[in-house]
Amino acid sequence: MVINQLDKNKHVSNFYIPKKYVRQHPIREDSYKVKIYDKFICVPKKMCFLDKTTYRYLVGIDMFFTYWIYNTHNNNKYRLAGYQTIRDTAIKELHYLTVAQRKYEKEQATNPFLSGLTYQQAREQICAESDKLKA
Repeated sequence: MVINQLDKNKHVSNFYIPKKYVRQHPIREDSYKVKIYDKFICVPKKMCFLDKTTYRYLVGIDMFFTYWIYNTHNNNKYRLAGYQTIRDTAIKELHYLTVAQRKYEKEQATNPFLSGLTYQQAREQICAESDKLKA
């Protein structure tokens, strides 16, 4: 599977998101609601694929398609093009955090030092140790 991970020069950009953040749209049968922080994006079902091994969705964003965005802070609804949607909802940042967490989970399985620590705890511990080395 080829993944153009959030490359604005490609026609479609993809990102992984945990299954718990993707829900069936309450009104439209052919769409999913994808939760990104405090916003929901209405994405067509044909652009969402469930990875059976990791139980994460691969969501595609077409750069020139317009998406409905629902903001939960002020109950506002508006439409944006794909490239504006990526910028407005901070999908790129969420994607990099998800990838980092997946790498940590794989590393945790093989490294006895990391077993028992959550991703956030290990990150704080590693940052503290690097600060000690800098001082």
